Amino acid sequence: MRISRGLLFGRPLFCVIGNSLEFPITQKGTNVPMMRTRAKQKHVASDRARRENVPRHILFHYRRELIRLKITYIHHSSFSVELENAVILFDYFKGTLPEFPAGKPLFIFASHFHADHYAPVIFQLGEKRENVFYILSKEIGKKIPEEYRKRYKDRIRLVKAGERFCLNISEESLIVETFHSTDEGVAFWLSCEGKEIYHAGDLNNWWWEGEDMAWNRNMAASYKQEMKKLSGRTADLAFIPVDPRQEQWFYLGAAGFMEQADAKWIFPMHFWEDYTIIPKLIEHPSSEGWRDRIVEIHKEGEEFIR
Repeated sequence: MRISRGLLFGRPLFCVIGNSLEFPITQKGTNVPMMRTRAKQKHVASDRARRENVPRHILFHYRRELIRLKITYIHHSSFSVELENAVILFDYFKGTLPEFPAGKPLFIFASHFHADHYAPVIFQLGEKRENVFYILSKEIGKKIPEEYRKRYKDRIRLVKAGERFCLNISEESLIVETFHSTDEGVAFWLSCEGKEIYHAGDLNNWWWEGEDMAWNRNMAASYKQEMKKLSGRTADLAFIPVDPRQEQWFYLGAAGFMEQADAKWIFPMHFWEDYTIIPKLIEHPSSEGWRDRIVEIHKEGEEFIR
């Protein structure tokens, strides 16, 4: 890995140079992405990534505020996490955003290009404040509107699976790690202010009723292989797909994560506004031993403070 130096907005910039682009297949007349399988087509959002290694280790200076960890559910797989010295926004494409403190840098993560995980609207957030930075899976690169590509070229980092880099925030560091998805894009593991945060994007065990058994077994093996990379880790916050379209297999992603890793708070996501799937996960036999850590979400805009 090559490290270079430069300037960003007149401030010191440390760059980790790392390293493609696919577009979603969607159901005609909708923006719902589809996963093609031999048995039948399934509408799923997930991740499998490649990304460009573009600079950045960024130094920021701003007013420190004491704040407890605040998580806001926005919509689908989108959550914001407010830390003492930074705000993190995951997979935003629509929904009402909370008021983010102007003095804290805002880091916007997009796991992949599917329309239920990414939309160009995220770049409008950079028009109102300078301290907005984008960490996007590489295939999103060609979907960035040209006006924003040029205007925010020093604020955007395109990533692929297998990267690890550090963004410096005042005295704190935001360490970012990326993992392969079982569909498109990447999953993120962040370390900041003593907190460990996992956002799966569409990294999930996409096992489908009626699918070819060999396909399902291959999916399960791929998911388990990626989860083994998290073995022994504990996330303070884990955002994991719990998709009701998988019918009886909706629990596999969460169970597979908890078999290898651990989490203090588990936030179900990607449930297509079907909030009833969350109590089903809590009651499911697979969650015995960790069901008390599953966060029951009831509505968009709901806040959780830790």
